[in-house]
Amino acid sequence: MLASLKSCSDYYICRYGKPLLVSCGDKYFNGLKGICDLPENTRCVQPQA
Repeated sequence: MLASLKSCSDYYICRYGKPLLVSCGDKYFNGLKGICDLPENTRCVQPQA
C-alpha cells in the first residue's frame, strides 16, 4: 500500500500489476498501520486544492 500525495484519505494498492486508488472516505489512511484511521491518529496534513 502506498499513500496518495493528493489526499490524506486515499491510498494505492497493487492489483494485477497496476495501481488501484482506494479511499478511506471520511477517515485518513494511516501508512504506519496500513489501515484507515481517525485523522488525529495520522500525521497527514490535507493538501490545499
